[in-house]
Amino acid sequence: NRLAAGKMARGIREGRAELRRAFATLRAERERQGLSLAQMEARTGIAESTLRALEDAEEANPTFGELCGLAEALGRKLEINFHAPPISQVPAE
Repeated sequence: NRLAAGKMARGIREGRAELRRAFATLRAERERQGLSLAQMEARTGIAESTLRALEDAEEANPTFGELCGLAEALGRKLEINFHAPPISQVPAE
């Protein structure tokens, strides 16, 4: 079904955009705390090259565990919220 495929594609694009924003926030927090990628590797066990790719949005498919580990390494907690879009963004069926 073309409608379902379009909705799925839009959801994937929006999800990738959310991940880019999340990694921009994580990078900003890491830099605010004065932490290098090498220090983050030591804290998380995630290779520095992988961390760099994630922050640069080259690798946009992190595991939930990686996201939680990154947040924890920065003294933060990852939260996922499910909410309805504003009425103006609800597509007509």
